[in-house]
Amino acid sequence: MDSRSGDAMDWEDIKLLLEAGRAGSFTAAASRLNIHQASVSRRISALEHKAGTALFRRSKTGAVLTEAGERLLAKARAVEEQILDFEKSLHALKAGERQVAVSASEGVSTYLLAPLSAGAKIGPVGGMLERVPDLRIGPIRMNSEDRHEPADIGLVWSLPGTIPAAGVTDHVRRLATVRFTPFYSVQYLNQKRRLPKTFEEIRQHPLITHSAYSRLSGPDSFDHWGKIERGADQCVTVDFTSSVERLLRAGAGITLLPTYSGLYSEDYRRLEVESPVMDVDLWICADADALRVPAVRHTFDEISRGFHAIDWKTGF
Repeated sequence: MDSRSGDAMDWEDIKLLLEAGRAGSFTAAASRLNIHQASVSRRISALEHKAGTALFRRSKTGAVLTEAGERLLAKARAVEEQILDFEKSLHALKAGERQVAVSASEGVSTYLLAPLSAGAKIGPVGGMLERVPDLRIGPIRMNSEDRHEPADIGLVWSLPGTIPAAGVTDHVRRLATVRFTPFYSVQYLNQKRRLPKTFEEIRQHPLITHSAYSRLSGPDSFDHWGKIERGADQCVTVDFTSSVERLLRAGAGITLLPTYSGLYSEDYRRLEVESPVMDVDLWICADADALRVPAVRHTFDEISRGFHAIDWKTGF
């Protein structure tokens, strides 16, 4: 007996309703599903019999959903989404994949990890993907470093030459030494402001700074910027890189950013003054037990491979 003649629903019938509703034609639906048009008509009629009402208005030019058909189509779409999600999860299990939790600062998460995991050629990620075109990172969930959420992998900053604190079973690998330099925006110039001619003169201008810089203050790092901040007449401190970016775009002042920041916008301009070296190291860390999971090891290695393809000091 044909299962479609009973009361049980069949995914193939739901798919048929979806295709006919989207195409507005039984003939087009039959073509897309590679079945006979007569079979489409018969099975749609069977669905209407079960529903006790017409789902389509037939005409010589096609088939248009009735109000009842529209309501049922919405339910069919929801079923389709669930089935696709199920299939995706099934394939992930087969491949040994799972979502890997990665902890990082909000700046690294937003401007580096998110574009990298999405394959978006934004900022320095474009350089990574050009140099390592086969770079593939599986599904990841980005956890907040500030909220100390548990994670399989952590990306952490440290002063140059300083290995971040880690447990005896942790694996740590330096990803990059990132150089910071002063930036201003085109809008800052549009306000007819003169630019400083030396690094020391920056203190005479309105400043924008990130609160994280004070936590990484040390020789050959943010100590130099800290002295400028303390001597400045105007200085606003924010907690998020996105806030720094908004203020910079608005021309609110001069700020300190990684040398590659000019890749994000043509409005960002590096200040052409001789600046002291201001570097910080970015490390990737993971527990040995976590790295035994294939998905975690793959993500750890692929992130490392991408970052190591770039010269982070020169700004590309």
